[in-house]
Amino acid sequence: RTYKFDTVANDFIKIRIKEKGTEGQRELGKWKNHFVHYFGGLDIREMDKVNDALRDSIIAKKEEEKAPQTLIKYQQLISNICKYARKRGLISYEPTLVKLNRLAKEVPPYEKKEIEKLSNESRKKDTPFDQDLSDFIQFCRSTLVRPGKEVLRIKHKDIHFLPDVRRGEEGMFVVIGQTKTGKPQNVPVHPMFHKHIYLNRILRRRPNPKPDDYLFFPFLEDRDNLEKIRQRVSNNFRSLAVDYELYINENGLERPMYSLRHSGINQRLESGVSMEFVADKGNTSPEMVKNYYRDIRNKKQMVNDHIKLFPDYYGKK
Repeated sequence: RTYKFDTVANDFIKIRIKEKGTEGQRELGKWKNHFVHYFGGLDIREMDKVNDALRDSIIAKKEEEKAPQTLIKYQQLISNICKYARKRGLISYEPTLVKLNRLAKEVPPYEKKEIEKLSNESRKKDTPFDQDLSDFIQFCRSTLVRPGKEVLRIKHKDIHFLPDVRRGEEGMFVVIGQTKTGKPQNVPVHPMFHKHIYLNRILRRRPNPKPDDYLFFPFLEDRDNLEKIRQRVSNNFRSLAVDYELYINENGLERPMYSLRHSGINQRLESGVSMEFVADKGNTSPEMVKNYYRDIRNKKQMVNDHIKLFPDYYGKK
C-alpha cells in the first residue's frame, strides 16, 4: 500500500482514461503539466499539506486569469483523486475546496517602497538565484507582463531596442510570443529598468549572452521546465515577502508574485495613463482592469475624485 500522492493520482487517472477516454487524457495533462509540481511528493494522508498545495495550485491558475469554470475543473480533479483514495481506505477525509469567488481579492499590489525593499534585500543575499530574483521583481513591476511563465520564457533574442525615443535614448521592449490570450505581445520596458538593471546588472553579471539564453535564471537545471521554474521562483518570492513581513497587506490579504503585475498596472494608472491604454499594453481588457483595480486605486487620486465630485462643497473652502 502506498500513500504517495503521485502514485494514487496516476492509479486514478489510469482508470479514468479507460472509462472516459479523451476526458481522462485531459486530466492526465492537468496532472503532469501542473498539479504534479505541487502534490507529487506529498503523503496523501498529510491533509494540511494537501490543503496548502490545493490552494497554491489553484491560485497559480487564477493568476493566469483562467476562467472560473476552468478553475472548477482543475479543483475537481484533485477532489476526485482524494475521493478515490478515501474509497480505497487511504484517507479518512478529503481536502477543503478553495472558495473560487474569493481568490480575486487576494492579489492586491505592493507599494513602490515595498518593492524596493524586496528587491534590495534579495540582492543583498548575493547568490546567483537571489540576484536574478531581485531583477525579476523589478522587471515585473517595470512592465505590464504577467509574472510567471510569460516572463520566464523571455530570451535575449526577444529583447529589442527603439532608437532615439527621446533625447537620444533607446527604448527597450520585449516580444512575448506566448501569452495567456494567445496573441504575441510587444511589451515596453520602463527606461529605469533598461538603464539601471538590464545594462548595469544583468549584462555585467552575464556579458555577451547568446540569443537563446534566458533573460532570468539561465543557470538553473531543467530550465526549459517552465512550470517547475515558475513554482520555485514563486515560492522564493513568497518566502522573501514573508521574511520581511510584507506578504500580508494592511487589510490581511495575501500578496503573491502576481501582485507585481497589479503593482505595475497600478503605477501606470497613478501616473495618469488612461485605463484603456494600460489595458491594451497589459494584454487585457478595460473591464478586467476595472474589476481588479477599482478598490485599490491611488489614495491621492481618490482624494482628487472626491473634490471633483463635490465642487459645491469644496469650492467654498
